[in-house]
Amino acid sequence: MADVTTVRATVASTNDGYAVAVVLEKNGRSHTLAEKTVASRVEAEALAIELAAHHGIPWHKVEVLYR
Repeated sequence: MADVTTVRATVASTNDGYAVAVVLEKNGRSHTLAEKTVASRVEAEALAIELAAHHGIPWHKVEVLYR
């Protein structure tokens, strides 16, 4: 995945728990890998870690935003 410019995981607190969105920006285009609401921030991070690993992206290269 050498042409991946940015991988971003956004975790936002909601009334129902935590919404997590993982987006891969490649060649100037955005690709949503997942959007899901989970019960805890830990679950949100675990989902983002799993998706990054599945796409061969080390976790330390993922930009994580908390809102």
